[in-house]
Amino acid sequence: MTTAAPPAESATPLPAVFAHLIATPTAIGAAGAEADTACVVAESWLPYEVREGDSLLALALASGSSLVELREGNCFGPVTGIIVGDSIALPRLLETPLAPSTPLFPVADTAYQVLGCDSARATISEPSPMTELQGVFAVHGRAQIPEDGKYRISVKPAWSPDYHRYLDVERSIVDDVIGLINTEIFGPGLQRLRLEILNGDSEIADGGLCEIPLVFKAP
Repeated sequence: MTTAAPPAESATPLPAVFAHLIATPTAIGAAGAEADTACVVAESWLPYEVREGDSLLALALASGSSLVELREGNCFGPVTGIIVGDSIALPRLLETPLAPSTPLFPVADTAYQVLGCDSARATISEPSPMTELQGVFAVHGRAQIPEDGKYRISVKPAWSPDYHRYLDVERSIVDDVIGLINTEIFGPGLQRLRLEILNGDSEIADGGLCEIPLVFKAP
C-alpha cells in the first residue's frame, strides 16, 4: 500500500475549480464573485483550544454543527487541518473532547466493499481501495453531472454512522482531479469515500454513485 503526498509544484496543474481550494471555504462559486469575497469568522461563536486527539469532524459533531458549517464558520478551506494548541471558533463550547466510541476498523465485510463505480458517470480511479493515506491527497476520477446538477464528495469514518459532506462542485470533470482531501480532518482508521452525482433535485442520478474504502493514517 502506498502513502499519498501533497501535490508537488511540478505536478500537472489542478483543474481551475480546485485552484483556490486551500484559500477559500467552498468549491461552489469558485469562478464567481464569491471567491473574491473576504470571509469573516462567525462572530457569535466561542473560542476553543484544540487538544490532542481532536479532529475537525469530531469537533463539528460535538458542537452541534456539520463539517462544512464548522469549516466555513472559521474561514477554513476544504483541506485546512487543525493543530494542537490552535484556537478555533465553535458554535458552543465542549465540556470534554469527542472521542470515537466504535472501532476504527469494523468487522463487517460491507465496510470494506466497493459500492457502485461500474458506470462511466461516477468513477474513482485513484486512490485504489484500501490504500493507506496520510495528509493531503488528490482524488482522481470521473464525475459527469446532468444539467443543473452537481457532484458531491462525502466521507464516513468507521466510528460514524453517517456520511459527512466534504465538497460540492457544479461542473463535470473527466479523468482528472475531482477533489483534494486532508486525512487529518477525519482522524485515523477505515473511511468510506463516496462520490455522488446529483441531479437538479439533489437526488443521485442513474449510475451516479462510487464508494470505496480507504485507510487514513495518524499524522
